[in-house]
Amino acid sequence: CAWPRAHAVRFWDAGWKDIILWGSKSYLRQIIDQGFDGVYLDRVDIFDRFVETRPSARDEMIDFVAEIAATARALKPGFLNIPQNAEDLLHERRYRRVIAGLGKEDLLYGHTGTGVRNPDEGIDWSRKLMRKLLDDRKPVFAVEYLVTRESIAEARAELEKLGLVPTFQHRSLDGSNPTMPRLRTDAEHGSPE
Repeated sequence: CAWPRAHAVRFWDAGWKDIILWGSKSYLRQIIDQGFDGVYLDRVDIFDRFVETRPSARDEMIDFVAEIAATARALKPGFLNIPQNAEDLLHERRYRRVIAGLGKEDLLYGHTGTGVRNPDEGIDWSRKLMRKLLDDRKPVFAVEYLVTRESIAEARAELEKLGLVPTFQHRSLDGSNPTMPRLRTDAEHGSPE
């Protein structure tokens, strides 16, 4: 695993929800108490890993995201929740109603390697689904992992033309400029890129 401290969890389990949502020291309460206005929910698409053995996993993920939104907004009105990827869930109006926007990772590039263009059919599939959210007047943040100024400029122009908010990161997610040479490639955790 490129992210050894990441773990798949049973997000539908009441014990997990107590840790994340309901307990007096829940992660959500701590986030709000620290003054944050929202959360960025990575790996919402993890439900796909469970659907074969748990057919309700897709609906349970929508319910979980809705519970995050409702719990957070009860504690702090206007709190934002922005899931990443899982654009297949955008078919569901009830899901689109509870999210403040979407982060879409690797829309144009990166499925088979940094800087490698994705097939048009995959891009079109995602764009069609994201259009539903854009039609609801909610933003889509495109997260691309490109490493040259030229490729970033080209992708920025294409993403803006699609009505998306372009962002460019290094895959290490360390906040550094993605176009700067990497001095350290032996990171203990995260992607070696």
